[in-house]
Amino acid sequence: MIRSKLPATSPLLMLAPMEGLTNFGMRELLISQGSIDVVATEFVRITSARQRIAPFQRHTSTPLQIQFMASDIGAIRGVIENLKTREILFEDDWIDLNVGCPSRRVNSRGAGAALLLEPEKLMLMICQMREVHETGLLSMKTRLGYNSSEEFPRILECLKGAPLDLITIHARSKCTAYDPNSLQIDKLKQAAEELPYPVIGNGDVTTPEAATRMLSTGVSGVMCGRGALINPYLFCEIRAALEGRASDFDDKDLTPSLWQFALSYLHYLQGKEHAENSNSQIGSFKEFATWLSRNPYIGRNFFDEIKRMSSLKEIENFLLKSTPTLSAPGSQNNSVYSNMF
Repeated sequence: MIRSKLPATSPLLMLAPMEGLTNFGMRELLISQGSIDVVATEFVRITSARQRIAPFQRHTSTPLQIQFMASDIGAIRGVIENLKTREILFEDDWIDLNVGCPSRRVNSRGAGAALLLEPEKLMLMICQMREVHETGLLSMKTRLGYNSSEEFPRILECLKGAPLDLITIHARSKCTAYDPNSLQIDKLKQAAEELPYPVIGNGDVTTPEAATRMLSTGVSGVMCGRGALINPYLFCEIRAALEGRASDFDDKDLTPSLWQFALSYLHYLQGKEHAENSNSQIGSFKEFATWLSRNPYIGRNFFDEIKRMSSLKEIENFLLKSTPTLSAPGSQNNSVYSNMF
């Protein structure tokens, strides 16, 4: 049996799955900036083996992790089988299990990081997923533990026998959520040394320096989430730093290009609204704007202005009026979205 192979790039630079944010448009736009080796879908929450799931939008040249979240072993096995029968999921697809989500609502239903409280059940779920996805890549995204990182040695021992191709570890426990003082990248070194498959580090990778520190633990790559929304050029800057060269974005005023990035994403969401005959995407743009506004070239005022607006058209007018170098729909700068709908 020939199993699919991981991308050969070393170290791997991966985009994290983020609910409401890593839709096809955002993934495609970040890919177009360069240096991303793997992207991930938003997690697909599995509640029933017969659950209807829309086809996944893949990318021309960048591998896609399709992430599932579940608490029921039979349900996730059944979904994978049914998706293959319907030719929505394929034998060479890369699927990923979310065992890291710290949401109280998700955890109360036994999914996400709550699976860390039941290592035997987690191991059985992984094995069942492998049984119905024999040749495609299978990975997992997790944390150091549920209540604390003291659980990590027990979790590692369990995972040594897991039939995974790769694991991403957010270097915090579930209970510390995203506390900036709780990151423990030294634990990644232990995982990289003890697990028989590649380990990807995750957590606060918001600068090239943070990526370099994490890679010094011996992990095979890093996964960036919020940092890539704050700075869409983060992957390019990390790759440049790793190759010992200056980034194309050094010493430049990035304000116009960042506003153009925002406008391009807005045009994608407008296309979705048009295709769905709805007015449902403004929340998605506002959520993105909360992160982009943390970029010093953009500033908090960006979100403060947008949060009061009630339509994507109103936001578009604001963007075009505020920065005259931006391009309206139909310009060459929007070509990345020309064939999405």
